[in-house]
Amino acid sequence: MILRWREIGGRPGNRLFERLHGSIERYRDRSQSIEIGLTTDPTRLWSERRYQGWNEMVVIYSTSTRDFAAAVEKDLIARGWGEAFTSWNYELLGERLPGSYIRYYVYLMMV
Repeated sequence: MILRWREIGGRPGNRLFERLHGSIERYRDRSQSIEIGLTTDPTRLWSERRYQGWNEMVVIYSTSTRDFAAAVEKDLIARGWGEAFTSWNYELLGERLPGSYIRYYVYLMMV
């Protein structure tokens, strides 16, 4: 059981979307089951989920912009990954302290 950091960053667009789609395809080909999600804390999420039957978690994208994360989600759903999505774990923005820094991470859970 392992958490891997293989994330790329960047502005949403065809080049980024193609890279993410290709990465997910490669992981899906070697997995029995795959889940795609978004979190603001991959380490905590992995510590909570690793004993629920998942063998591996891979962080594939990170951004500090919620709009970029939403654009990635929209593109992946349009490419047919919608059934693999879990509920997205956005931090409640109203609870942020002034000056706090949030990153959004798209991840894959695999068996």
